Amino acid sequence: IGFATGKAMDRLKDIGVDKVDQVLITHHHREGLQGIGRAVKDGIDIIIPEKEAPFIESAENHWQQKRIFNNYEGRSRFNAVSFNVLVARKVKDGDIIEWGQYEFRVLEIPGHTDGSVAYLVNCNGEKMAFTGDFYTSPGKTLTYHDLHWDYNPGPGLSQGISSAEILKGETPMLVCPEHGSPFEERGDGLDRLADNLKNLFDTLRPNRKRGLNRKPLDAVSPHLVFIDDYVTYAIVSDTRHAILVDPGYCRREIFEEFVKKYDIKSIDAITFSHYHDDHVARTLEYLYRWQEGVYGPLSSEIWVFEIMADVFAHPERYNIPCLFPVPLKADRIIAEGEVVEWEGLSLTFRHLPGQTWYHTCILFESDGSRYALTGDCIWEPGDRSVRMNGPVIPRNRYFLGKGYERVFQTLIDYKVDMIVPSHYDPFPVTQADLDMSLTWARSIAPVIGELVDQPHPGYGLDPLWAHFYPYRLEVELSESPPPGPVKVSLMVQNYFGHEVPLEVRLILPPGITARLEMEKLILPAQSETPVDFQLEIEPEAGGKRRVLFADITLDGRYLGQAAEMVIDTPVKLPETTLK
Repeated sequence: IGFATGKAMDRLKDIGVDKVDQVLITHHHREGLQGIGRAVKDGIDIIIPEKEAPFIESAENHWQQKRIFNNYEGRSRFNAVSFNVLVARKVKDGDIIEWGQYEFRVLEIPGHTDGSVAYLVNCNGEKMAFTGDFYTSPGKTLTYHDLHWDYNPGPGLSQGISSAEILKGETPMLVCPEHGSPFEERGDGLDRLADNLKNLFDTLRPNRKRGLNRKPLDAVSPHLVFIDDYVTYAIVSDTRHAILVDPGYCRREIFEEFVKKYDIKSIDAITFSHYHDDHVARTLEYLYRWQEGVYGPLSSEIWVFEIMADVFAHPERYNIPCLFPVPLKADRIIAEGEVVEWEGLSLTFRHLPGQTWYHTCILFESDGSRYALTGDCIWEPGDRSVRMNGPVIPRNRYFLGKGYERVFQTLIDYKVDMIVPSHYDPFPVTQADLDMSLTWARSIAPVIGELVDQPHPGYGLDPLWAHFYPYRLEVELSESPPPGPVKVSLMVQNYFGHEVPLEVRLILPPGITARLEMEKLILPAQSETPVDFQLEIEPEAGGKRRVLFADITLDGRYLGQAAEMVIDTPVKLPETTLK
């Protein structure tokens, strides 16, 4: 059950095994499948969950279609092999796999992936359950980030709770997880798993108001106007200059009405709370129309907060949700804590790493109130008697101890009394409100630590603890020789408070070579370290996407092909296409 690298095949004779008839796969993740080609070559029957087939049996098509830009999916479907696996059988809940005197029963336990299954068999009078990565030790699951399916935590966590109850109905049994050692389960461990999942669900459960009172072009204050489309605001000076904040899918006719209604003389700058497409999409359109004189004289610049400037300029280098595919180059990069003196207002930009690491807020005092434009970090609370909160989204990069703790401490330090979120109405807050929310923020780390089966909880929360930069490369197909070596870096996060050894080996697709395919180094404590490689890349005709993997051993733990990057050769379009 499971195959991983396939090196176990070399040890079978040591335990008296002459032949392997079947391999049973619990879910589609790469570390359990990466060597499966060896089993296929040897004619071994591969049995997989039916719901996981698109990422195993049709993995090549999955990669060709896998969306990178404007992707709102939180599932771990980037963690798939790059080749099609020849499958003998696809199974679903309740199916029986007969083999000799044994019957393996299929039990669907969605959570770690949508289609994860367990295989149950009675052997020598004892029930054994092979649970993959969903249940890995008493009370624990391997990761939380794999349970975060959509753009909210509900579906994956709810399914996980149900799966824990389903497994509990099979006790007592010997649990054999894919990671970790077998252990006896009589129900108490699964009770703890369900409780830990429920605790995390309750911790992250949104407290948000439904419905909006604000209307397009409403003035929040004499110096702040809500324009349109949930997210777009303008800071307006007494001289009728403006700074446009988050011009996402703001309707053009509403924007033009804003310019007329408020007698706007100039948009001095366009800036952003964060990089998501619904906050940046119409930036270049508005700049272009301003430059063409539609709205007035040319005066607009793009201002970008420093921590997200590279995401704006090079979105193809990242594999994070909601990327807008068009690069936006900053005219001015705003530093952390920088105070911009503008038209009689002091605007302070602070890092606000809640909904995503790449996020800022704009703080300013006006008309007797202290405002915070908080983007998507904070929901307007539906129940004001309990803490306000915001979304924790692993693929957006969320770091324990550096997330909402910083968000609410920043707002407390500035003595904010009016929060202006993107998708909700502005609302007043007290210092007591902020203190209560800071307490909530500090509760996240221990709850995740109780749930995930990792030597440090950061590895259970962060799906990008090892990731390539750039994530995506384009290689043009032409008659000229290919370009020289291309530098790529594997960025590896060490969450431990001590140095750890790292070993990285590249798994290269056809047409790509590396000057050095393996690197060994020592990672400094609590830091992210680049591991650099030089690639020679031949273009691939026909626009086929190729996938390159990093095979990783961290602190003596072999973790398999834990990171990937993609290389695309764009199809050349006819010159008349744009016409």
